[in-house]
Amino acid sequence: MRRLILDCDNTFGIPGCDVDDALALFYLLGCGQALVLGITTTHGNNQVNQVYPNTLKLLEAIGRSDIPVFRGRERDEPGQNDAASFLAAQARQDPGSVWVVATGSMTNLKAAHGLDPDFFQNLAGISLMGGITAPLHINGTILGELNLSSDAPAALCVLQNGKNRLISTGNACMTAFFPREQAEKRLRGGGETGAWLLKRISYWFQRERAVFGHDGIYQWDVCAAAALMEPEWFDWQETVISPTVDSLRSGNLIGGGTAVTVWIPSVRDESAFTEHIYDVYLKNKFKGGELTK
Repeated sequence: MRRLILDCDNTFGIPGCDVDDALALFYLLGCGQALVLGITTTHGNNQVNQVYPNTLKLLEAIGRSDIPVFRGRERDEPGQNDAASFLAAQARQDPGSVWVVATGSMTNLKAAHGLDPDFFQNLAGISLMGGITAPLHINGTILGELNLSSDAPAALCVLQNGKNRLISTGNACMTAFFPREQAEKRLRGGGETGAWLLKRISYWFQRERAVFGHDGIYQWDVCAAAALMEPEWFDWQETVISPTVDSLRSGNLIGGGTAVTVWIPSVRDESAFTEHIYDVYLKNKFKGGELTK
């Protein structure tokens, strides 16, 4: 079992907000190889005061309230950061054994480093989703980067100080497009769990069609989870990036700063990977319940 913490900006079920942080969690819970020590909540898709209670509600809805959830802070928000304290304590407790899967802003990770200068070295490594190496185009529309750019100084801290950095960039995640027709087929045939999940992600398919004109969704954050847990589904490229605070304000990993070597995964076989993800989702036994009233 791989011990990990999910640091995320989960907005699953909030109208107009992305679903992929929760899908990453469902992958981790279904793969059978991850021990989720806790979930730390950060900003990105929405503010922390939305993400934190929404994550508690999600865990209650799927019958996993046993997983502890910790509230992070907005960028530059003063006061105690419970998420950062949990991250630092878990890494310190068993050095070299805890991974972080980071799918939102990097604010909590930088704060944990502030609490314990050895934080990054105490971790086994970080698998994050975010950053771009070239502009993202979807059907002629340029898509902005929304994770690392949410707190550029924090992102630079993570990229410069972390070890074993796996980065599922926006560009690499373009190979993880899930067509709506396939989603409906697999999830409708997936019993209670499939029906529950399809009902709650349908709004995001509708949003993607309205905004980008395509009939499917990108599984951005799922790539960061899967790359850590089952790396054989990916081709891996050792890459030198050079971020700066200025470049990271738009999520750009190439900015002329200090050279950093990272590993970037890309899906090897998109069709087979998509089927694999649904297989993993459907291993979960969700209890049902409502995320919104």
